[in-house]
Amino acid sequence: MPSNKAKILVCQLDEIAEIVKSDGMTATYTVTYSPVSCLNAATTKAYGLIILCFSTRSIRAHFGIIELCRCLKSNSLTHNTPLFASIDRWHRAVAGQLNEAGLDFMGVRQFQNRIDPEHIADRILKTGISVHIDQIMSRLCPFLNYTPLNGRRELITCGAWRNRMVLGGKRLHEVCETESHLHCEYFLNPRPKS
Repeated sequence: MPSNKAKILVCQLDEIAEIVKSDGMTATYTVTYSPVSCLNAATTKAYGLIILCFSTRSIRAHFGIIELCRCLKSNSLTHNTPLFASIDRWHRAVAGQLNEAGLDFMGVRQFQNRIDPEHIADRILKTGISVHIDQIMSRLCPFLNYTPLNGRRELITCGAWRNRMVLGGKRLHEVCETESHLHCEYFLNPRPKS
């Protein structure tokens, strides 16, 4: 776990978020802008927390970010360093791949273009389980399916309804991406493929 005075590595991958400093900030942070520079910085100096900041909307970047996570968690110099993904929106497929790659924590940025590294470190110290990747995965419906339309857009459908129902807006955010999906009529009675 990171300490209150930890060195934090912020890897801004495929998007640049403004870094906001908390009042009375005591942590120091380093910022990188590519998977290669992130891996280099992480293996050159010891950090108390590594934050991967990216947009799940950038479909082309997913593979590189997942591979970076895998490299960080398999490297003897960084495998014990807590790894947090700061994302712009929930994405079950990306969360699942990051979970398999060894990611420890995940959270959606409240303000899409801003990140507060010390606040994230503080959240992990105080409420680590609420942002732990296993808890996130349990909140997202397992029937969410993502079909790429182009490099930045996806069609989100309900696999319990044979991918015939397109999801978005209120239903996606209030049911499918929350524990409310456990009470969803489609989740409870999925239609088998015919």
